Amino acid sequence: MIEDGGFKNEEIAEAASCTNRTVKAINRNLRLFGSTTAPLNRGGRPRSITPTMLNSLLEHLSPEPDLYIDEMVEYF
Repeated sequence: MIEDGGFKNEEIAEAASCTNRTVKAINRNLRLFGSTTAPLNRGGRPRSITPTMLNSLLEHLSPEPDLYIDEMVEYF
């Protein structure tokens, strides 16, 4: 009933005790993502070490775990 336009946003907001803006945001998320919440936007720089490189480094560190960072870089 809500999806086919049976109620106005103002009516839904009043019944749910929220704002009209919240109802609009939820409708938009349902339309775009199929869920009431949008997917997370992960920020930050991508990793420079791939999982394969990390596994290799861990194997290299297992016999000698006290290497300095510059020695680890030299290994790569």
